[in-house]
Amino acid sequence: METGMQSRNVTVIYSRIPENSKVHVKLCSQCPGNTEYLCHSCQKEFCYYCKERHVIDLDSSNHEVTIYKGRFNHYIHEKCIRHPLQVLDKYCESCVIPICLQCTEHRRHHLLDITEVYENKLRQCKAIAINLRSKALYNCQVLLSGLQSVVKHDVQICRINVKNHHSEILKRSKKIKNIFDRVTSDPYNRRLIDSILLTRKIIKLQNYAKTCEECVSRSVKFLRFIKGSPYSRIHELQPFMVDLIQLITATRIEKKGKRHVQDKYLLKLLPSPVFKRSIIVKEVSHCVHISCLTPDKVWISDGRKLMLINTTTGDTIYTVTDSVHELETGLHTVNSDLFYIDNNYNISKLYGDLKTKTVFIKRIDPLWKPQCVHCSLITGDLLVGMWKQKNKTAKVNRYSNTGKLTQTIQGNLKGFKLYKRPIYMTENNNGDIVVSDWWQHAVVVTERGGKHRFSYTGSHLPGSKLFPRGVCTDALSNILLCVDKKFMVHIIDRNGQLLTYLLISKLTDIFKPRVLSYDFTNHLLLAGSGWKSTVSVYRYINRYLPLTGSEHLLELTITSPVLQRTITLRNVKTCLHISYVKHDKIWVSDNKSNLMLKDSTTGDTVHCVENVCHPSWSGFHTVNRESELIYTTKDHNINKLSRDMGQTSCFITRPDPSMDILSLYCSTLTEDLLVGIFRRNKFTGKVLRYTNTGQLVHTIHNDKQGQKLYSCPNYITENTNGDVVVSDMFCGVVVTSREGEHRFSYKGPPGLCIAPRGICTDSLSHILVCNIQTHTVQLLDKNGQHLSYLLANHSLGIKDPISLSYDANTNLLWVGSESNNTLSVYRYINSHHTTED
Repeated sequence: METGMQSRNVTVIYSRIPENSKVHVKLCSQCPGNTEYLCHSCQKEFCYYCKERHVIDLDSSNHEVTIYKGRFNHYIHEKCIRHPLQVLDKYCESCVIPICLQCTEHRRHHLLDITEVYENKLRQCKAIAINLRSKALYNCQVLLSGLQSVVKHDVQICRINVKNHHSEILKRSKKIKNIFDRVTSDPYNRRLIDSILLTRKIIKLQNYAKTCEECVSRSVKFLRFIKGSPYSRIHELQPFMVDLIQLITATRIEKKGKRHVQDKYLLKLLPSPVFKRSIIVKEVSHCVHISCLTPDKVWISDGRKLMLINTTTGDTIYTVTDSVHELETGLHTVNSDLFYIDNNYNISKLYGDLKTKTVFIKRIDPLWKPQCVHCSLITGDLLVGMWKQKNKTAKVNRYSNTGKLTQTIQGNLKGFKLYKRPIYMTENNNGDIVVSDWWQHAVVVTERGGKHRFSYTGSHLPGSKLFPRGVCTDALSNILLCVDKKFMVHIIDRNGQLLTYLLISKLTDIFKPRVLSYDFTNHLLLAGSGWKSTVSVYRYINRYLPLTGSEHLLELTITSPVLQRTITLRNVKTCLHISYVKHDKIWVSDNKSNLMLKDSTTGDTVHCVENVCHPSWSGFHTVNRESELIYTTKDHNINKLSRDMGQTSCFITRPDPSMDILSLYCSTLTEDLLVGIFRRNKFTGKVLRYTNTGQLVHTIHNDKQGQKLYSCPNYITENTNGDVVVSDMFCGVVVTSREGEHRFSYKGPPGLCIAPRGICTDSLSHILVCNIQTHTVQLLDKNGQHLSYLLANHSLGIKDPISLSYDANTNLLWVGSESNNTLSVYRYINSHHTTED
């Protein structure tokens, strides 16, 4: 009814407009929708949905957004209720009400112009409204989106617990009933007996008192009497009362906390960092350390000076004159006050008023020198990295907020030294202590209690040793590390798994990033240059914005994938290629010309195919929608094996006698067959597309400039957007559109190369590729942006990954090994749950 009424109103309005008039309809600046809102901060017009995204985005969460008619800002003059002919133009500050000129009883009060009061109140309300809209309301929406599934889970757990404790509840209820029956049975007789017993007890007590009086002057007789008297002891409770108390106290009621949303459900990593701005610090030569005090104030040191800088102008607010000069380490930290290493190697404290200074921790042992400090945001403790030059040993001391030493971390449980020379230090959200150790060539991470968790050395990456510099953590508990000589920032998760690179020097504004600081208020990363007086600000974390389509159901978890199970395949040497059939069957080929259908539960062979080709490291078989196997024979023809494995037929004869078939993939979108071929003597390749009837549709081999796209297309797949994705041994990952137009070629992160092998795509259009040079599985987005390393160490159950297959029905990743007959199954895409108690 309401929709119909709105439609009629629209019809009436448009019917009044002359046909020859020109009507300008304001459209959203982001989409073809109609304008409903205006952002006064950036002067952009939005529809409702784009406005929602705008106020959620961290870059614009503080913008002032109003309905579109708010741009005209017309002040409406309201009439006085008591004097209808007068306008309310004054405001009585004493009575806190608007008045007109005829409200004479307020003349002796303090009066203000009503427009000024209105504007002041409006400014106050705007700040509150922005906070409610961009933070509180967003958190509640995220909380609500996951509440139903969480409550359902809690109810299931409650039912299970009640069922498990049902017998115990019955047992306790019977005990209580028995106690109650004992107390209430035949009450008159019990009370009569109690009365008689009580009378006797009174008589005994009277005799006891009389005897005590008679023995007052005879000590020996009195002591003997007291020893044998039952009334000199406190009487215990009756047995049934003890039983009842025990039953009641055995019942525990667990109080659950207030439901809240964790940062990991509110924030996500962006595919690549976004450069926001640069700060030119006028009085420093380069940046050695940064401590973020507020979004507009940071402490910066360059090894000679320690200054408080205004991040808006780059001007110096305050300079510390007694900081140590010979250290280029993390020598200062902040809470609301500044803690720093002074020139006598004491830990000094400068209070927030910038006027009061004191020695917080005095240096006692001249052999130990503090190298770096960090103030815990969780406990308020001060962490100090110490170094003894004489025997090249190091430790981390923890001091309370009063300066008392409470903990020393020096070695692990086996007695081995954890540190050699800590130069930067921070604390993660889970309480882990994160130390950047230059001489150890590692980032050393211990628990709050001092137990060693892991050391990140970058050993899975090729090249020289790791030379760590500045380190910080973010709201998602990731660890960010500046790596010297490589001029890049590594981002690793809380468990030491490399996720991706940030701030590659050749691609971003900063040159040679050396130090890092994270602004937890605005979720921005500050990176200081080791060669220039520049601090660059980046965003690489943002909120989850309103999603559409399948993205509502799935969220990529950019953390270590979870190993679901491992399958040992019998009669197979390696797993060079995988073609997934269904949850309990999978086709696997090895380096011995074996192509077998395996039971994915037991690893047993179900069927073996003969007369298959033997190309090295190639995906020469695939499966279509009907679960039929399509594979390459020794003669480089393409055969098809029926679903029941009872009939084999030649599907496509060898396309070109001078070229070998390397790879096959059957499209799940169109049922077309993609075929990768190459000429050995010239190392040139092509990709052919055939229909499901075997008819050649088109050929992809060159880009628009006539340059060859492929040399050796070993593996091939298709993305959910129709892109043809090829893993080429020499050309990297080559991606073209469905029509064959070259989109991009991925040859590894800057500074590193890639030797690609097995490849697949997932439900979110990401590209996964095995890199045999680094023994990792890399995750790219559909545009070729490196997102993370999914598998980068042997602890995740796979060694030397070389082949991949993705099951879109269960969102599981199947990974085959080059060095053994192991097939591992992982989950790295999950449904998005949001709440915790």
